[in-house]
Amino acid sequence: MVGGPGDRGNGVRRAARTGEPAVPRPPFAVAADVGPQSATVIVSGDVDLATAPEVERCLQDHADARRVVVDLSAVEFLDSRGMSMLVHAARRSQVSGQELVIVAPTAATVLRALDLTGLLAALPFDRPPRA
Repeated sequence: MVGGPGDRGNGVRRAARTGEPAVPRPPFAVAADVGPQSATVIVSGDVDLATAPEVERCLQDHADARRVVVDLSAVEFLDSRGMSMLVHAARRSQVSGQELVIVAPTAATVLRALDLTGLLAALPFDRPPRA
């Protein structure tokens, strides 16, 4: 999927303003592992303007589950659209009484962005992530 900062439209990202060589983008993927009363939505790659709606659709497909786990451990990039999607999912779960648990990303840049925006403290992460 195309999108994200420095994306050249061919699945290759060039480091912004550094002149560093192009590096392959991690592929975006979203999938669900569904149990009798729960669903785990597994996300990898970049979550941005182009891909956040796919994650959101997957979450909405499992809105009737009592517990939804959003596994972001393989997310490499998260822009404001991706963060907004997480905030909306948390709000929807509060209103519906659904338990939402977010598995923190491991990428330092993603954790830093979540920390700077205050979302590390505001969203229901499975354990306290470290930025």
